[in-house]
Amino acid sequence: MGIANRFVESMDLFVTVWDRVVGRDEWEAMARRQVADERWPYATRLLTDTTSFDPASLTREDVVAVATIFDENRRRLGGTKHAIIASRGWELARLFEVQIDPTGPTTIVFNYLEGACPWLGVEAGAVVGILDELRRDLRQGS
Repeated sequence: MGIANRFVESMDLFVTVWDRVVGRDEWEAMARRQVADERWPYATRLLTDTTSFDPASLTREDVVAVATIFDENRRRLGGTKHAIIASRGWELARLFEVQIDPTGPTTIVFNYLEGACPWLGVEAGAVVGILDELRRDLRQGS
C-alpha cells in the first residue's frame, strides 16, 4: 500500500508507517522528498513502524541505495534517535540500521513498539493511535 508519515510537534516525533508492499521507487522518492525539505528531519526522534510491511519487493541493494541518499545529508541527522519496529523485514531493517548510523542518527531495530517508545522517551499509548490512523489512511488510499 505504501508509506505514510506525520510530524507530531508536541512530541518532537516524526512517525512513519510502511504498509504492505513498498518498492524501491516509492521509498527512494520519499527519501528524496524528505532530504529536499529544509525542515527535515522535523524532529529529533524518529519512529518507523514496518510491522505490516511485506519485505518481498525490496533487496539488500535497495536498502544500500536509499541509505546513500540519507548519507549525502548526514549533517542534518546528527543527534537524532531513530527506532524501527520490524517483524518480517527484520534483516532489511538491520541492514538499514548499519547503513544509516554512520550518517548521524542513532538507530535501533526493535521487535515491539513497547520496547521502542521508552528508548525514544515517548508513551506507547500516545503513538498507537497515530500509527493506526496512518495505516488506515494508506489502506483507504488517502
